[in-house]
Amino acid sequence: MNIIQQYIKEEINPQLAQPINYVSLTFENGESYYGNILNNKKHGFGLYKYQKNDLYEGEWEKDKKNGKGVFLYADGSKYDGEWHNDIQNGYGKYQKDIKQIENQQYVSRIYHKYGHALYKNGDAYEGEFQNGQRNGKGEYRFKNGLKYIGIWENDNYGGFGQLSKNNQIIYEGMWKHGQKNGQGKQFYPDGSYFFGNFQDDMREGKGTFFSNNGDVLEGEWKKGEDQIQCQVTYNSDKTQYFGEQRDGQKNGFGKLIYANGEVYEGQFLNDFKYGKGKYIYYNGAQYVGDWNYDVIQGNGVYISENGEKYEGQWEKNLPNGQGTFIYQNGDQYQGNWKDGEKKGKGIYKYQNGMQYEGLFSKDKKQGYGILINGNLIYSGYWKNDYLPQGNLINTNTNEKYKGQFNQELEMHGIG
Repeated sequence: MNIIQQYIKEEINPQLAQPINYVSLTFENGESYYGNILNNKKHGFGLYKYQKNDLYEGEWEKDKKNGKGVFLYADGSKYDGEWHNDIQNGYGKYQKDIKQIENQQYVSRIYHKYGHALYKNGDAYEGEFQNGQRNGKGEYRFKNGLKYIGIWENDNYGGFGQLSKNNQIIYEGMWKHGQKNGQGKQFYPDGSYFFGNFQDDMREGKGTFFSNNGDVLEGEWKKGEDQIQCQVTYNSDKTQYFGEQRDGQKNGFGKLIYANGEVYEGQFLNDFKYGKGKYIYYNGAQYVGDWNYDVIQGNGVYISENGEKYEGQWEKNLPNGQGTFIYQNGDQYQGNWKDGEKKGKGIYKYQNGMQYEGLFSKDKKQGYGILINGNLIYSGYWKNDYLPQGNLINTNTNEKYKGQFNQELEMHGIG
């Protein structure tokens, strides 16, 4: 006994009283109809057996299935629900024999409007259907614990929806073609989250990233992880950054404002000050020049809070190499530096016109040097800014002295 014969035997009552408009019809193509007619059209209640052994029993209106009815397919599947103009429309249930769907996708499903679906892989859906696909509002539960609640379009997430797992929201926002597209909020396992625009499942365009440590990054994003322009507020020290960022780090040109009021504006590389930049200190001093991994290194100009100025070479945040320093009182040194001190050859010009040219060490005249003071020329080996003994020439009188000097460079002692 095939499944259609079994269904007829179990569910069709042959003793059903025939109303005036009850007929039993067999068509040339082998299909048959048993039920009510009106004006030569199937109308009322009736059973229709199709050529392929499909079977419908239910309500008809003007030759079309309308109202409630059961459609039994030859493969054993069955739809029991509402119809409109020959289309499954309204509330209903679609069931299919699991043993007969080895190569099929669904265990149960409704083809139109609202229903439930249980899939072979253990997933389940409850919601709206249209044209045999998930369309409209619906909830999809995955076997692995994922759950999507929202709008569907042609069997894909399409519109506003929420994706969660174990009651923890993963993403909430707009979808298109089953991917995050448009405005949305993405939550991460470490507690951080991103709110902004998505394109094809990646962060794209304007958005804000809230880190689990309280840092806030706001700006432009490209291809998921690359940021172009952004604004970052660091929770740990309240420092703010405005500028270019890529791969989650400051890269390119930007401005860093510290909580104490100090400001750096310039180039960055992988979160480090690198390249050309300007740093303004809280006391008003400033440096403009080269940086290397957060260290002042290369060539640059430093102006102190009292107006003193150094211009030259730097290494490890200190003057190193050749440079010129102009002091507050007008004195000027031009020469070699070592770790922020005058060392090596240099020229020191005093504001009063006096000039020393020679060797320095630890910021003092040390070694051979010549001091010119008007018509007086001192030469010799200096020690801690003092010339113990040496030569003196008076260019006006052509007088010469060779001997010892005191701290004021007066001839004193043997000479």
